[in-house]
Amino acid sequence: MSKSNLITIFFTYLFSVLLLLLTFKEQLTVFILLQNSLFFLFISYLIFKFFSTTELLRFSFASKITYIRLTISILLLTASIASSRDAAIFKVFYNESTFIILALISLLLDGLDGFIARRYNDTSKFGELFDQESDNFLMFVLSISLYINKDIGLYIFLIPAYRYIFITLMTKYSWLKNTLPDSILRKSACVMTTLLMIISHEAYFNEYMFNFIINLALFIITFSFSKDIIWLYRNKYEKD
Repeated sequence: MSKSNLITIFFTYLFSVLLLLLTFKEQLTVFILLQNSLFFLFISYLIFKFFSTTELLRFSFASKITYIRLTISILLLTASIASSRDAAIFKVFYNESTFIILALISLLLDGLDGFIARRYNDTSKFGELFDQESDNFLMFVLSISLYINKDIGLYIFLIPAYRYIFITLMTKYSWLKNTLPDSILRKSACVMTTLLMIISHEAYFNEYMFNFIINLALFIITFSFSKDIIWLYRNKYEKD
């Protein structure tokens, strides 16, 4: 691993520790710090292991922003697990909306990294994949949070699973590998689904509103994937 990548990991880790201190405050324990560090190091290893297989010489500025928002998502994962065991931590992150604020920051950074990559013509296949996996990881963390702290059913994990179901189907049906046209609707559906999952954490929603928001999020992402699959099938059919 290059020196510049090690420096990126080191300073991003310092950022994660600072964020832990600012959010957990007196509730921060050695166990929580260790847990978050292990999540961070394992995911960082996977990222830079894959990066080393590319021909890229440096980790772009846009990818560094993606890395930062992924770090925020890792903290949210740590917070959701800790909240299920500690009422004081639950109060900080859920009743006081700290979880929602951090998740919204991560979502906003999602738009920033893409803008910077396009603005400075610094796009790459790695950056695109890194961005997509980071998006899905946030959805996965939100699903875990809703499942263990908001008593939602296991069906919530269908939202982050859609991407991998689609990728798995691609190995069986070659027409699914065709390139989809750029779509504002597809991007909007992903953002809206994530946003709905975030705001569903609002402590003052009644059960009816909570279930409505979750079901709406599930409907939007299901519609988006179904629309793309139908387009790909019709495209394949027309070619045949």
